[in-house]
Amino acid sequence: MAEEKKNKGLGLPQQRGNFQLKGKVIGVKKDNFYKVTKTKTEKPFRMINFGVQVSPESTLFVSLTGMPQDKVYFSKARDPKVKDSKSETLPVDWSKRASFSKKDFRLIGVNVGLEKTHDEKGKEVNDKQNLVPFDACEYINDHLEDGMSVFIKGNLEYSTFTGQDGNVSHSLKLIPTQISLCKEVDFEEKDYEVVAAFTQNVVVEGVRKDEDKYYLESKVVNYNTIENTEFEIGNEALARNFKKNVKPYSSITVWGKITTLKNIDKVEEPSDDGWGNPNPMDRVNSSYKKTLVITGANPESLERENYTEEKIEEALAKMNSSAKAEKEFGDGKDWGDTKGLKDATEDDDQAPW
Repeated sequence: MAEEKKNKGLGLPQQRGNFQLKGKVIGVKKDNFYKVTKTKTEKPFRMINFGVQVSPESTLFVSLTGMPQDKVYFSKARDPKVKDSKSETLPVDWSKRASFSKKDFRLIGVNVGLEKTHDEKGKEVNDKQNLVPFDACEYINDHLEDGMSVFIKGNLEYSTFTGQDGNVSHSLKLIPTQISLCKEVDFEEKDYEVVAAFTQNVVVEGVRKDEDKYYLESKVVNYNTIENTEFEIGNEALARNFKKNVKPYSSITVWGKITTLKNIDKVEEPSDDGWGNPNPMDRVNSSYKKTLVITGANPESLERENYTEEKIEEALAKMNSSAKAEKEFGDGKDWGDTKGLKDATEDDDQAPW
């Protein structure tokens, strides 16, 4: 995974992570599925949260937020057939986000396709749309239903927060950039294969063993923060390879699977009213612990100069200084008032947009 240009604030290349998953939608009927609130400056703010059951035992949750912006951005990819061709990005006024049209330029937003239409040949396909997150939240609320089979791609978002009890917690969110209908998911299918995968470029700190499992301790450089992260390593041979060939503060691209473990407080007994067990679609909550399990890495991505110990410490000092200033004076921004991947090619509706 290619690293981005250096951040203006931290002075380090930003590291990005992606995910993709396929499964059945659950949680649309929950109260927290779609919320509309207002920011401190009275701007509307929309939020979407729902679960995707990727196997009978595993559910992953995705979330999306959006609010009006001064500008939206349209991009044009470079033409590989034209020498010295470069990609372009155009800012467009918020009010013109739906009407702007220029050849080869696409809105930088969320790809959605939760309705069916017919192409020129009469084939039934997804009605694909490209929307900013604010509009995508409303579209998802209007069209997503429990039980739908969907394919989702998006970005991994790491963050750290301090709870009311003073304890520091680490959060990993799955932020979708594509949500589309796909071929019906059948968990009982003989050759059913779970699709819940990730790719992430990380700064390696070391490998530790806990009982019979190995873990990669690392950092991920976000736009304006550096987050401590930990990944489970899929097997001992891979763990040994990391220890032997990847020195601390080297960066490398890893990939693997996203697994979940449900937190069970009590065993739910079968109903004795003659109508069977409760509907699992109604038991959506966040009591699933996500684990990123590394199953492979790209040795060609190994890099030892961008994230030296000195550079990381300097960036952390900048980050802490900025955080202190924001705490004392505010950041001047309106954040609201609310608390290698395999390309999916089995369905036309999952093809790249």
